[in-house]
Amino acid sequence: MKVLMIENDLRLAAVICDVLLFQKHQVSIDSDEAGLQKKLKKQDFDMMIWDASYEGAEYDLTLKQIKEQNPSLTVVAITEEMTLDKRIRILDAGADYCLEKSFDVRALLMCIQGISRKKRWEYNWNYHSRHQRAAAC
Repeated sequence: MKVLMIENDLRLAAVICDVLLFQKHQVSIDSDEAGLQKKLKKQDFDMMIWDASYEGAEYDLTLKQIKEQNPSLTVVAITEEMTLDKRIRILDAGADYCLEKSFDVRALLMCIQGISRKKRWEYNWNYHSRHQRAAAC
């Protein structure tokens, strides 16, 4: 899978990157949101790991815009101090999963495995649906 990671903690980003590369994923890292739009326009990513530690309406709006422009992009938000209100706000803004720092890397890998299964299932479903329609014509 092609993964875009937006994380301002460079040590955490390096650890996650090493784990993902070991699992044979392609990873692109940014430490802020400045280059995010450029990367999303240049490449198709399957998943984004998003540092949700940023607060406020600007964060929510940015994530909503990203999801509107890239509806198939799966977002895993990671944040410090996960309260129920914060989790709801993050999910409402468009994240698919939320993990609280300091999470066990196995939890992230399980999210990624679930995302991979879902994307494979969607691909297979679409592939077979197209071929069944073509055979019917």
